[in-house]
Amino acid sequence: LIDNIIASAQPDSTTYYICAAYFSKSGKPDKCIDLLRKNHNLYPENKFPAFEYLSYIYSTEDWNLLGKESAVIAEQFPKELYPLQVNAISKIQLKNYREGIEVLEKIRELSLKNNDTTALLNTYSLLGDTYHELGNEAKTFQFYKKALAIDPNNLPVLNNFAYYLSVKKQNLKKAYTMSSITVAKEPDNPTFLDTFGWILYLMGRPVEAKSHFKHAMLYGGKENAVILDHYAEVLYKLKEYDLAFIYWEQANNIDRTLNIDSKIKERKEQIGKK
Repeated sequence: LIDNIIASAQPDSTTYYICAAYFSKSGKPDKCIDLLRKNHNLYPENKFPAFEYLSYIYSTEDWNLLGKESAVIAEQFPKELYPLQVNAISKIQLKNYREGIEVLEKIRELSLKNNDTTALLNTYSLLGDTYHELGNEAKTFQFYKKALAIDPNNLPVLNNFAYYLSVKKQNLKKAYTMSSITVAKEPDNPTFLDTFGWILYLMGRPVEAKSHFKHAMLYGGKENAVILDHYAEVLYKLKEYDLAFIYWEQANNIDRTLNIDSKIKERKEQIGKK
């Protein structure tokens, strides 16, 4: 029926959207993309078909195609933020961080010009995340501070800021304050619980840290190798060695790149020396 509609109907947005929705739901993303592209080309002056096209590509996580098409559409609609935003995300996902920063700076300029604080907040947050990937912690913290100046209770920014401070083992009191806000607002979020628990551990409070990690285990923490690794460190500190090694083994099975097998060997040797 859908093939007959495409073959016989006069092309218009209704036709394309109905057929594209069918192909999307039936697991044929290439056909859906093709129809949304045709619909965009049918109405090149209208931003909405263009944005629908980009949104669907985004949902497929085809970052190469998204980067290519969003760059073209950004030129077609130079005053619009959305094509630039997904273009920046595509570059970041492809680890082209410096190119991503260039696009984010364009978004920042346009957001300031339009007095769009929501877009500016998201841009500062992404700039902070991207500079972290480049190892530039000064810029990371600079942009997180700018984001929090707009929204002091932005939970993802508070969590990332706190966690990166903990990784650097810097200003743990500030990290504790920021992280405590996130777990108060979302007490079942395993990522936030991990950050808060890890900060407590670094502050020499492993008993308190343990309770937060136990809670994180109930809400998806067992599926994250980093959270499991952190929990094992806390348990090891509390001399609950058998349980610590169980969680390290689980973490190692999830992500071999963390080199946890070497840690397990080293810690077992340490116990043997005591």
